[in-house]
Amino acid sequence: DHLLAQNSVWIDWPFCLEARVVSIATALGRRWRDKHGAEATCDILPSDWAELKQDLRDSTLRLRGIDVGEVALALYVTPLTGHVRCADGSVVRRWSEATMP
Repeated sequence: DHLLAQNSVWIDWPFCLEARVVSIATALGRRWRDKHGAEATCDILPSDWAELKQDLRDSTLRLRGIDVGEVALALYVTPLTGHVRCADGSVVRRWSEATMP
């Protein structure tokens, strides 16, 4: 729950890009907050969860040379794409439309 409530997390080590958590996936299911802030859930098939875990382990090992071990949790995030200055002078963060695990 507290991961969904956070404003941002840091991803893509060692580059440390800022991202916003949009959903959390575990073997029990996937959880996210809708536009109104209410929590929503759906089930994940065991075969889909096993495939996601293996894909995450393989891609992290292949691309970064890091063996992450057993994956118990997957965060789906939208990376920060930049900042925009508003007419009143305030700065607003812009998030990607694409979601990535």
